[in-house]
Amino acid sequence: MEQEREPTTVTVAPEQDVIFAAAKPPDQVQFDEGNVGRAPDPSRPIWFSNSDNPATSREALGVWFRSGTAYKIYGTQNTMARVKADLKTASDKSLPIGNATAAEGLVSTNKKTDKPFRAKAGFVVKTKDYKSPWQFFTAQGTSAIAKFKTIINGISDRTTLTKIRDALKIAVDLKLADPQGFINANDASPIQFIDIHFGNDTNVKQLLDIVNEKLNS
Repeated sequence: MEQEREPTTVTVAPEQDVIFAAAKPPDQVQFDEGNVGRAPDPSRPIWFSNSDNPATSREALGVWFRSGTAYKIYGTQNTMARVKADLKTASDKSLPIGNATAAEGLVSTNKKTDKPFRAKAGFVVKTKDYKSPWQFFTAQGTSAIAKFKTIINGISDRTTLTKIRDALKIAVDLKLADPQGFINANDASPIQFIDIHFGNDTNVKQLLDIVNEKLNS
C-alpha cells in the first residue's frame, strides 16, 4: 500500500503545536504506523491524497480509502485510549465491527516539498471499505430511520433478519450511541457497525424495533 516518495526528513512537533485543522480532509496525509518514539524513516509511511477519495469526519482529519481498507486518521492521540477500549469492548461482546483495529503512528499534513516535515503523534482506525452491495445506514434523523426501514423491508430471508436483530440486541445491551454502519443481506455477517461509541441506546433501539416489526409481520 505504500507509495514510493523521495527521501524526506521528518521531525516531531511539540504536543502544544496545533498543526491540524478539522474542517475538510487535507490534500495529503502521511501516516507512519508504529511507536511514535521511533526515529522517523521516510520509507515507512503510507501516503494518502485526494486520489484516495477522502471523506470528512467530525472527529478525525478524515477517512481515506486504499486497496479495500478505510483509514480514519486522527491528528492527535487525545481519544485513542477511548477508541481502543470501545473497539475491544465491541469485539469482546461479538458486536460485528468489520475487524476494525486502532494503531498509533506519526501523522503529517505537510506537502512533499516541505523540509523538514513536521509530524505529530496520532492514530488510525482501520476497517473494511464497504462498497456496493453494502448499504450505509445511520439513525440520525427521520430520513435516516426511513432509509433503514426501507433496507430492512427489502430483506425477506428470516435467517438474515435474525442475524441483524441479534447484532442490534448486542448494540442495545452495550448502549451503542450514534449507530451507523452497513448492511448486505447476501453476506454471512449481514450487518457491520462503524464509528463505535457507547453511552446512549435510544437510537439503536429504534433500529431494533424496525427489525422486530419486520420479523413479526
